[in-house]
Amino acid sequence: MAQVKQLENFAGACRFLWNKLLRLNLDRLQQHQSILWYSESDYWSKLWKSSQEFSFLKQVPAHCLQQKMRDLSRAFKDAFDTKQPNKRIPVFRKKGLHDSFRFPEPKQIQIQNRRIKLPKLGWIGFFKSQDIEGEVRNVTVSKESGHWYIAIQVEQSFNNELERPTTAIGIDVGIAKFATLSDGTMIEPLHVFRRYEKRLAKSQKKLS
Repeated sequence: MAQVKQLENFAGACRFLWNKLLRLNLDRLQQHQSILWYSESDYWSKLWKSSQEFSFLKQVPAHCLQQKMRDLSRAFKDAFDTKQPNKRIPVFRKKGLHDSFRFPEPKQIQIQNRRIKLPKLGWIGFFKSQDIEGEVRNVTVSKESGHWYIAIQVEQSFNNELERPTTAIGIDVGIAKFATLSDGTMIEPLHVFRRYEKRLAKSQKKLS
């Protein structure tokens, strides 16, 4: 229970910092002033942490807060990027919908089988859905539907050299036969519509 409370506090502090900086930047935009990018945001966050009112920010690992500020700066840059017309101004984060934070420093992360050690949280057991292969780059902790999840991002190296085929084959697409290959192989059509025609008719009848 103590770790669950810590997770909630970390997510709440990161959400608070995002919303506070977002409000400041929106106000600055209305006043035709430049927004606070990451370096300026980091400066103000340190002042807030040293104050009595916002001292709760000290309880959260600094890298988690810094990552949240980087995410906000990147969101503003994407919104102003003319090459990304679908991007929009960042929005405020709500409790229960945006409960997440990220540990961006791999050196501060330890993984042993089905447990992980994170700064200021200690060892946490987790359900390992698959083997963790590669070099750990960061860890994101998020809450969805009342449950906490850990997403581990890794970096792997792959051999991109593909073997080039030495043979070729021709394909003739038809009606009676879906496809006929030059080596004589014939592929029958799937007749998907005929297979589900009766079921579709019943569904349409119910809909009408």
